[in-house]
Amino acid sequence: MSTTFIGVASNDVFDYSNGMTIRDLINAIGGVRSAARLLGVAPSTAHYYCKYNRVPLKRLLLLASVAEQLSSRKYSYQDILKEFS
Repeated sequence: MSTTFIGVASNDVFDYSNGMTIRDLINAIGGVRSAARLLGVAPSTAHYYCKYNRVPLKRLLLLASVAEQLSSRKYSYQDILKEFS
C-alpha cells in the first residue's frame, strides 16, 4: 500500500497539510463572490473563511464537491475533507 504525501518537517514538528488552502478552493470556483453566492453567505463571510482558512463543516462539504468539479479534478473531495475536517 503506497501513500502519496507532501509535508514539511521543521523543529521536531511535522506539518501534515498538503499546502491546500480555503482560498485555493474558493478561487477554483470563481472567487469570493461566487463562493459566497454558492454557500449562501455574505462576501465578507467568504473572505473571512479565506483569511482564517476555516469553513464550517456543512459549508465545507458543499465547497469541496463544487471545487472538485470546477477545478477539473485538481482538488479531490476526499483530499479536501482530509485537509480541513
